[in-house]
Amino acid sequence: MPNTSLVKATQDVLAAIHALAALAKTNTAAATLAAARNHADEALRALHLAKEILLLAPLRESDDPVHHALARRTVQQDLEWREHLIAHHAAWPIRALRADPQGYRIAAQQLFRMAERRIAHQDQLLEPMVREAMTAHRRAA
Repeated sequence: MPNTSLVKATQDVLAAIHALAALAKTNTAAATLAAARNHADEALRALHLAKEILLLAPLRESDDPVHHALARRTVQQDLEWREHLIAHHAAWPIRALRADPQGYRIAAQQLFRMAERRIAHQDQLLEPMVREAMTAHRRAA
């Protein structure tokens, strides 16, 4: 299935979070940190929008309640992911990053691992379920 916009949005999120982790290795200016955070926020928003259009909408249109439940659970998990990113931003103001770059790097790596898990869920569960839902819809039509 992989839709190029979904693949690109996924790659953008991983790159943005990786860029956040890299800030621990430099003498980061507050403006640089803010720009990197804004970029990560925008990349995550774009991924969630692409996922909504390409994955969640077809699951919601399905007649299968399992697909509906998966769509609801995915939205809940994506909100938790967003909240985790916001909490990371709040926990690591520029002075905390400068005081503990190693701790910041570890925290950013945890964000990256969370992103990898959410993307694996997207690739391994959502996309096959969408294919299943679309096949069932075509058979019913």
